[in-house]
Amino acid sequence: MFKNKEIRDNVLLISMAIITIVFLVYIFFPSVDGEPRNGEKTSQPVKTKKPRKSLITLFSGGKVDKEKLADLNLSLEKEIAEIYLTVVSSSDPFTSYGTDAIKKIVDESEDEILKKYSKFSFFDLKEILDIEFPRQYDDTLKFNMYLTVFLIKITAENAAEKLAELPRVDFENSVSTGVYALLGGELEKDYQALPLLFYFKLLLQRLNFYSFNDDAAFFREKTANIRDISYSKHLPGMKEFLSFSLEPGRYRLEWVEGDGLSADDKKTYTSLNLKTGNFFKQNYLVFPDPENKKNNEWIKELCAADSGDIELEELKILSEDPMKSLQNKKILYTPVNPQFIVVLSEYADKGVSEIEFVNRLVSARLKDFYRKFSIVDFSTAAPESKTFKTAIKAFGHYLKKNHKK
Repeated sequence: MFKNKEIRDNVLLISMAIITIVFLVYIFFPSVDGEPRNGEKTSQPVKTKKPRKSLITLFSGGKVDKEKLADLNLSLEKEIAEIYLTVVSSSDPFTSYGTDAIKKIVDESEDEILKKYSKFSFFDLKEILDIEFPRQYDDTLKFNMYLTVFLIKITAENAAEKLAELPRVDFENSVSTGVYALLGGELEKDYQALPLLFYFKLLLQRLNFYSFNDDAAFFREKTANIRDISYSKHLPGMKEFLSFSLEPGRYRLEWVEGDGLSADDKKTYTSLNLKTGNFFKQNYLVFPDPENKKNNEWIKELCAADSGDIELEELKILSEDPMKSLQNKKILYTPVNPQFIVVLSEYADKGVSEIEFVNRLVSARLKDFYRKFSIVDFSTAAPESKTFKTAIKAFGHYLKKNHKK
């Protein structure tokens, strides 16, 4: 191909050098995309660089007036505090507070970041953490800007309704608490808890107060690093209600089924090993026990005590632990559901003051929740009263209908 020997030798040397370089690249850099080739093994995982999330720049430049920023912060805080007082005194929080005053501040403000940020959708507000602010903006102002737009968007975009319609996982992902990093994870003022109270109210609408699943774990986890040193301490109150546990316990159960022609049928069961739920400051049992069929024998035997309708006259469920004064206070059931709840200790509403705002949210939701159930009340009704006799007999009929097999 080449007549000149010197040229031919040079080409050969260059070709060999290229082959050697390619071979070395193949050995020390197994792939170009960060993954080993098919069939190859690497002694340690190949690390790939993640692209850095770009900051959102809303500020176009120019002089920043510190005094104007301070005035803006004070104006926003004043209106937010007013809305907070309206919310905590409302019978239906987060539905009837006015936003005209705070919207006027935004509309008349010369702050271009606030104006542009106010155009974000409710579900994008957490992106305030990615906004590239000039250094003159302190974190308190940033948080108050977040709260301002948050409160406006709740009403403007019907955020509560949209969140309520989300599936469970999507709702949990939408509960945003990362913005509290702007406060160093520390609440100093009551109004700063507004987003947490808003999400807590929506969470109450979803929860089963007598669940055997820890459906509130995600909320506790998302607020684990937030410290509330404010006067009202709303967050500790929320966490106390959402504390969840399942504890094994031994119980004694007795029932009496009446018989007008002969002696009443009675039976006692001891050392029943039952899981006790603890949620929203309540203790409860759920029957039938899905895990231990032996704990359901009393239901089967009660239903078999009479060939006709069950005339249930008495039912007692008591803890055998002398340190726990637990016994059935209420039974909750619905006609079409074979599962029923035995409430052993009830939540008691502690007040209606601003400090007890979380208690009022829970109390209102519990009252609404109870409307779904037929109730046998052992805590207030006298055993011989007509109301109690009617209620417990109705429960016996329910058992026979749903558990006669």
